[in-house]
Amino acid sequence: MRVGVSGSWPLIFDDEFNATSLDASRWSTGWFGSGITQGVNSYELDCYDPGQVSEGGGELDLALVARAESCGGAAEPYSSGLVNPDGKFSSPTASTRPACGLPAAVNGQIANWPTVWA
Repeated sequence: MRVGVSGSWPLIFDDEFNATSLDASRWSTGWFGSGITQGVNSYELDCYDPGQVSEGGGELDLALVARAESCGGAAEPYSSGLVNPDGKFSSPTASTRPACGLPAAVNGQIANWPTVWA
């Protein structure tokens, strides 16, 4: 993920995900810090688990698996990966350019749409 500012301003944040593990000084693995965390509302049927986050070879992989997990006092049917820079990086004037791949279509349909929030 690269973050810079429009025009001639310099690049101010860049992560190519080439390490063997996620840089915890730059990324959290849940909405509310790290560790297994709950979603932001009751419509999310998953717990965010750092075990579903992996990095290497220029890729950040966030998995979603049908496995019951407990978070926020509730049992949810899914476990998924999430990363965010909350509290570790912010810029009110930056533009973001994430490069993302979507899962392959099965029978012409994508069953799960990942989300990237800038």
